[in-house]
Amino acid sequence: MVNGIKFDCWGCGACCRAIACTFLDGNRCRIYAKRPDICRVGYSFDPEVMTAQQYLDLTRDVCKQLEELYPPKATVVDCKS
Repeated sequence: MVNGIKFDCWGCGACCRAIACTFLDGNRCRIYAKRPDICRVGYSFDPEVMTAQQYLDLTRDVCKQLEELYPPKATVVDCKS
């Protein structure tokens, strides 16, 4: 939780692919537990600009748009077995 904001990331990796993050491994962040503040959803929340709910709703909308632009990498399945 950052700045009182709890955001449940669904781990698609779209935001990381959008900025070509070097810590992205497949769809997951290799340094998630120690990621920089800028990578934390609540980092840029300002209660003087909008409510926490408005911020979360906007963040979810942006996530959905990013996921459409940068779809998750598919898992490779070995069909020979």
